[in-house]
Amino acid sequence: MGVAKASLEKAGSGHLGLKRESAVHCISAGPVNTLAARGHWRLQLHAEAIEAHAPLKRNVLPKNWAPPSLFLASDGAAAITGQVLYVDCGYQIMGM
Repeated sequence: MGVAKASLEKAGSGHLGLKRESAVHCISAGPVNTLAARGHWRLQLHAEAIEAHAPLKRNVLPKNWAPPSLFLASDGAAAITGQVLYVDCGYQIMGM
């Protein structure tokens, strides 16, 4: 799943944005307890590691995606494209 997500994050804005002259954004949320994620046997271990090491000391919840999503869809983000917005309680900055 990680390789597929990375490909979409990097290639999406270049290909889709150029063809349609529209902004393309990604929100990278880290592990979330969804139906699809429950099939991964290490989900709980990964979630525990994030809670232990993320600066906010918690995991992201689906409700945490709404405000950043609304911003990216608003006029406030009109000049932004091709960015990955990490909504993961700061885990990505830890370099783990």
